[in-house]
Amino acid sequence: MTPALGPVGLEICYDLRFPEMHRLLVDKGAKVLFFPAAFTVPTGRDHWYTLLRATAIQYQVYVLAPAQIGEHYPPSSTGDYTGRTSWGESLAFDPWGRLLGRLPSVDDTPSSAGEEEGEFFIVELDMSLVE
Repeated sequence: MTPALGPVGLEICYDLRFPEMHRLLVDKGAKVLFFPAAFTVPTGRDHWYTLLRATAIQYQVYVLAPAQIGEHYPPSSTGDYTGRTSWGESLAFDPWGRLLGRLPSVDDTPSSAGEEEGEFFIVELDMSLVE
């Protein structure tokens, strides 16, 4: 039988900037922090990986961050809306900051990123690392 995952914390990508939220969730018993995301490309490129890894290490928890990738809204025919593109790069880190899984970012993929049926990875969580 698989052991229970235990308490988890759910935030969104924007919350990654607010460590007070992580501390509250960990103090309440969260052993895994989830950050589903639609992070922007400029900040994703420079901050996403680093901030997630740092959060895993600093709070000694697993960090799982499923992320949308690619263009969400294509430009209109009149050209008045430029659309929005998400960085992607789904990531998983253990409490020591070791990378457990990674999916591509928009920099890693052709221009059709996000048009596929999707990708995924599976990771095993050894909760004794948190303890």
